[in-house]
Amino acid sequence: MSNAVEMLQSLCATIFAFTQTQYWQTLKDFFNSNFITAVCGSLAGAYFGATAAQKIAENSKTKDDLAKEIRVTNTSIMLSVNICESVIGLKRQHFKVLKHQYDEERGRVLMEQQETNRTLIECSANLSSLPCLLLPFTVLRPLIFEQLTLHGRPIAMLNGLEQSADSLNVSLANRNSLIEKFKSDPPVDPLFVAKYFGIPMQNRTYNEYFDIMNSIEGQIDDSIFFGMQLYNALNEHGNTLKTRFEKSFGKSHFNIISADFSHLVSEGVIPNDDNYRQWFDNFGKA
Repeated sequence: MSNAVEMLQSLCATIFAFTQTQYWQTLKDFFNSNFITAVCGSLAGAYFGATAAQKIAENSKTKDDLAKEIRVTNTSIMLSVNICESVIGLKRQHFKVLKHQYDEERGRVLMEQQETNRTLIECSANLSSLPCLLLPFTVLRPLIFEQLTLHGRPIAMLNGLEQSADSLNVSLANRNSLIEKFKSDPPVDPLFVAKYFGIPMQNRTYNEYFDIMNSIEGQIDDSIFFGMQLYNALNEHGNTLKTRFEKSFGKSHFNIISADFSHLVSEGVIPNDDNYRQWFDNFGKA
């Protein structure tokens, strides 16, 4: 302890002695000179200027990134609405009436077959083909996966939508092939009723067309459901981005694209959410 005190005293004495020399005065005059004052001022200005410039650059990049993502989100919303409208159009303009007539006629034929036990029954059949859908997934997928900060539910919605729409197009193509085969069959084919309606005849049941009709019905509803869920998620994401932008940079000119599908609920075009409870149990509601 005494050695430490002695060392400190010796150091203080040395410093004091140095301040009494001409070197100390020279050093003091140098640091008080206009040159050093100018250099220090320049260095301080350069430091704070660089810091401010960096902050401005960072804010500008954040602003540009947010603006870009808002624009990409709007493009994605537009594409998702296009997909929804395409599938909804198929259901409203073509398949809804076709399936209703098919089910009614099938029920009538089944009843007549049971009552009369006849194998040759007159029936009404719609042999018009249905158009496959051209949907912009090749554009939408990279936007969502590569340019938007989305995770979890929206990704599951996109995957569900694309899988449902792809399966729907396969079913539509298969139905069109069967329709062409029906047209090429003999004008009076005793098995046509069995093949068209999927009812037992001659100890055999022909379910191919019947199963395809049911598959198309389910795949249309799945595509509409996932398409609308994706639209809702993208719309919510866009509004969140807009709020962040305006909170940081003031009022913006951005308008997030929105669509109103409420009028389609009463028409029975929009599938009921209750049919997708398991999906909501896995991923939750928005």
